Amino acid sequence: MEILIFKTTVMNSDDVMVLADGLTHLVGKNNWTIDIEDCDKVLRLQAKIDITTQLEHLLAKHGFYCETLK
Repeated sequence: MEILIFKTTVMNSDDVMVLADGLTHLVGKNNWTIDIEDCDKVLRLQAKIDITTQLEHLLAKHGFYCETLK
């Protein structure tokens, strides 16, 4: 299982709700979190494979941006 960490432009709980179904579909329930209190609005995912491209498309579809944090 890989842990992927991204900086996002998600700003609040309403934004999280917009993405919730898509993220759950992508990696499963309880396999993702978005910390809207963090200055980088950090999205953490647990995935079996690298899903960065699919994640970027999902966020872009809803008007958000993400980049990998090292």
